Amino acid sequence: MISKKVIVAFEKLLGSENVFLDRTRLSLYSKGSIDRYEHLPEIVLQVQSAGQVTVAMGIAARHKIPVVVRGGGLSTTGAVVPVEGVIVLDMKRMNRIEVSIENGYMVAEAGTTLFEADAACSGSSIRFSIENYHNSLYST
Repeated sequence: MISKKVIVAFEKLLGSENVFLDRTRLSLYSKGSIDRYEHLPEIVLQVQSAGQVTVAMGIAARHKIPVVVRGGGLSTTGAVVPVEGVIVLDMKRMNRIEVSIENGYMVAEAGTTLFEADAACSGSSIRFSIENYHNSLYST
């Protein structure tokens, strides 16, 4: 069980609106899109920046709380299924993209979907191979 002191530290970092504790919201993070296994996380943290990730991971490490990192949740391997006592770190809001067509590179944050990455390159010769449109909306 995660202590109130730790929860308050996360709320101070992220704002209480980005720290999910209620069963309804937690259930949305209990499995990937097609996983057979599911388990409610203890808490979900919705982060927006690398700085928030760093501080949140530091708090979790100091209190020896395991963390599952989740992008779009389109897991086919069970990688996003939390186990008992786990924090889920929701990366979906970290979806900023920097594209340099001239220099041939893109920097995309962890929550960026394949669809968003492809759209950021529209009008250029850079393309992603998106074979499944529906999956590209959620895959990170």
